[in-house]
Amino acid sequence: MKITLRLTLLSILAVIGFGLSVSLTNHYYDLRGGTAAFKSFCNMSEGMNCDVVAASPWAELVAGLPLSSFAAGWFLALLIVSIIARNVYWRREAARAAFGLTAVGLVFSAFYLFVMAAKLRTYCLQCLMVDAVSVLAFALALSLKPEGFSKHKPEKDKWKTLGIVTGASLAITVLILKLTDPLQASRSQMNDLSAGVLETAPVSVASGAEFPSIGPMDAPITIVEFSDFQCPYCRLGAKTIHSLMNRYPGKIRLVYRGFPLDPACNRFVTSRGHPVSCEATRAAICAHEQGKFEAAYAAIFENQADLAPGKPEQWLSEEGTDMNKLKGCMGMPDATARIAKNIEDGNTLGVQSTPTFFVNGRKVQGALPIPVWSQIVEKLLETK
Repeated sequence: MKITLRLTLLSILAVIGFGLSVSLTNHYYDLRGGTAAFKSFCNMSEGMNCDVVAASPWAELVAGLPLSSFAAGWFLALLIVSIIARNVYWRREAARAAFGLTAVGLVFSAFYLFVMAAKLRTYCLQCLMVDAVSVLAFALALSLKPEGFSKHKPEKDKWKTLGIVTGASLAITVLILKLTDPLQASRSQMNDLSAGVLETAPVSVASGAEFPSIGPMDAPITIVEFSDFQCPYCRLGAKTIHSLMNRYPGKIRLVYRGFPLDPACNRFVTSRGHPVSCEATRAAICAHEQGKFEAAYAAIFENQADLAPGKPEQWLSEEGTDMNKLKGCMGMPDATARIAKNIEDGNTLGVQSTPTFFVNGRKVQGALPIPVWSQIVEKLLETK
């Protein structure tokens, strides 16, 4: 195969690796910021789940910056070096640089593959695709037959230029991708918010097995959520808690206490701003009776913009819910009584807006950023 063709293929692999790494970085920031979708396209099973990998501490390389952003910069540097190598005058040094870049990339890929297999026991499809690109890029760089330094000493001026290209690619890419991070609050603001919650005296909030929930019953952290399926901030809060649960698998139980802001089922509300919220809450409560609450919770919040009469039932039908049982349950007085119980309890606890959370009994009002939630969870876990 001609060297120019191999260099072209190396450039193509670098572009693919760059695109995959940018996608992983965006997903990382969305997940950490609580803006990621409930269902990532590569969340296929417990063993293949991008959210679990992206939410783990291993996804962060340094100072809140994801490894994938550095990988994107690395691939950009490889692309530029492979283009430089097309110039005969630069070929020997550029081929050496390409070999070095791909060798380092291969080492990182091998290490993080070990982490996914041995530490997380969960794989990320996009990460595996990046690994495959790294292996192929290394093989192509090796096929260029880069000469060792013993035969020809490195040309310092060229290596200085190649070093600047690599460093600039890394720095620029990482900084630009950091701008996609939805979290802009300062560390001091985060600390103040978490301290304000932790200093709040805990109260008793009903969270038994009769209430719809996600996560293990014996989890050390219980988050009770008073929420409205038609409330935009509730959707943001739900996605944040979803990300938080991925970050702390098995450590959090989310209990849903539907609190519709609709006078049709909430006597404390006078205006019909959320006319489908009562129906959506009944659907979620009844889905819980069939073990389908988590699917209902995700489907309703994910499709909130399209929420209309009959839609919750349609979405639950697509999740394999027994529709005869669901509709029968939704028409029974018990479903309405459960909502009324949530509303009365919420009023007693001082719930004045949605979402309102109680984390191990401590009140959290509004949709806090995920770093604040992480600080709260970390501190509470230390006391367990």
